Amino acid sequence: MFRWLKSLVGSAPTAPVEPEAPLISEATLRADDTQEINLSQSTIKVASVWEVADQYIVDNPARTPFGVHALIMAGATNLMGPSELQEVCQKIQQHGLPDPINPTLRRELTAEELFDLLEWMNVNNIPQEHFRDEPSLMNMIRLFRS
Repeated sequence: MFRWLKSLVGSAPTAPVEPEAPLISEATLRADDTQEINLSQSTIKVASVWEVADQYIVDNPARTPFGVHALIMAGATNLMGPSELQEVCQKIQQHGLPDPINPTLRRELTAEELFDLLEWMNVNNIPQEHFRDEPSLMNMIRLFRS
């Protein structure tokens, strides 16, 4: 291991050093790279409560009529479930902003349905105009439930 040092000091013969055989073949490395790429394409992204709340506050420092859409844009669909969504809303309110979930949605949907609605809206790319007023929200809820 210290052959190079011993050769400088002179206590070891200066025989040519043969390169060591690689521990892993290049074919194995290429196969591992391919496997890593395939795994990374199917990785599920999970966001923390703090990440989503912080992103929401950064993107919306003032009151917004499109709170649900802003939650989706902040990554709320990457949360682990309805309880984490509720925590995000609480953290946002602790910063002096209103609850991002529209009262109509809170009244009409359970916590699980609300979380599923956010995922549905994200997958279907529902534009923020659908959050404009109560009739459009009710229509969106009907579409979601059908």
